[in-house]
Amino acid sequence: MELSMNLKIRPVRIEDAEPINEIRRQDGVRENTMGIISERITRIQNIINNLTENDHMLVAEIEENGIIKVVGAATLSVNRSNRVRHSGSMGISVHKDYTRQGHWKSFDD
Repeated sequence: MELSMNLKIRPVRIEDAEPINEIRRQDGVRENTMGIISERITRIQNIINNLTENDHMLVAEIEENGIIKVVGAATLSVNRSNRVRHSGSMGISVHKDYTRQGHWKSFDD
């Protein structure tokens, strides 16, 4: 599938929970993340609702046939302890139909 549309990176919103949940449960994504097939949308909603000033979550969306679709998500969590605050953890999930197309470099910008 060729991505001819623009990829937009923006902060997560609560309504993104459903498409993020769908992505995390997909074959080809789930095996490389902490997602599980029975993961509920409420889990993602809770993650979004409980983001702190140390947590940063972005989504990637495209417009396809006039419909805006979330096709990826990235999270960066900074360690809270002052001793290790210079480090953190990061996770990226991408919809399996939109991988290997070179557009994910936007998350690095």
